[in-house]
Amino acid sequence: MARGLLLPLLLLLAGCVGPRIHVVLDPPAAESTLPACPIDRDAQRNVLLLSGGGADGAFGGGALSGWGASGTRPEFDVVTGVSTGALQATFAFLGSGEDLLRHVYTRTHSHDVLKRNNVLAPLFGAGLYRLTPLQQLLETLIDDAVLDEVADAHRKGRRLYVATTDLTYGRSVQWDLGAIAASGHPDRQARYIAILLASSAAPGLIEPVLVQRDDGRATFHADGATKAPLLFERSMLRDDCGQPTTVWIIANGHVSAEAVTESERARTLPLMRRGVTQMVRHFLYATVTTVAYRSREAGADVRLLAIPDSTPEALDPFAFVPEEMRALYATGFQLGADPAAWRRFEDIIEATPAPPYRATNRPCPQITREACASP
Repeated sequence: MARGLLLPLLLLLAGCVGPRIHVVLDPPAAESTLPACPIDRDAQRNVLLLSGGGADGAFGGGALSGWGASGTRPEFDVVTGVSTGALQATFAFLGSGEDLLRHVYTRTHSHDVLKRNNVLAPLFGAGLYRLTPLQQLLETLIDDAVLDEVADAHRKGRRLYVATTDLTYGRSVQWDLGAIAASGHPDRQARYIAILLASSAAPGLIEPVLVQRDDGRATFHADGATKAPLLFERSMLRDDCGQPTTVWIIANGHVSAEAVTESERARTLPLMRRGVTQMVRHFLYATVTTVAYRSREAGADVRLLAIPDSTPEALDPFAFVPEEMRALYATGFQLGADPAAWRRFEDIIEATPAPPYRATNRPCPQITREACASP
């Protein structure tokens, strides 16, 4: 009898057996549409890409605020966001929220964003934490007035995209948030926020979001940066419009081939953090380089703003420490307000080291940043 009650009791203690955030999205609301070509063929088109980065997102929040304060931030035809960049994307798209970004990225603690699950929840649930506090915050920030603004911009041909990772099928999914805002659906706020939460939910650490389509198929969605730290498709540039286009990239991390900070002590947890941060850093570096090349091939100019080598990244990207975030925010604000701080395509590519070896009939005796001498 006691054994028969053990499993139900454990499930009760765990609190739940699956994600707490569940949203129903039919295919039309989730399908992305291309941005429109402006009527003025000589008008400059601007595309903004906001990267993932966890607590390092404070840099991007500062960059957007400084850019806005300088009076030089353009209206964007397309804005895309991944992970923490997804949370910034709505306000970048609307050209507002500087005070809000400053408050969020300089005063937020981990408990303002995450709520720890029951100790048994990871065994029967889907994550160590849930995003309930962040969900409640977003429900106050993204109200009907904000959604109406996003919807109006969408009807004018501007586009706001966010990426999540479909953990069920292992693929990146692009969501058109403008289409969701303009859908008129009574649950548009819940749907909109659910996608933002999913894009920010680090797999395993944070519960994913369950997305159910109208055909009954359900999939688990988590951090968009799992597949790529930037959301970019060449079709977003609409090079067929024949207009000058600039791709602006705000990278919430260091964009460099090698680490710019020294490792912590050689202990288990510091080394685990170091491994994760270096993997994420190189992923961001490789993706930015790829996006720069693809944008240039389409005839677009490229501008990049990233955490400078002289500024240390957050010690733990999943821990929100106001002291660290204030420093990152201040750096971002200063650079965002300075038009000369943006790196151009040539600057990005010049930072790319030579391949570690040349293809020869013999292997390189030593892997270095310089190419091996030819035989």
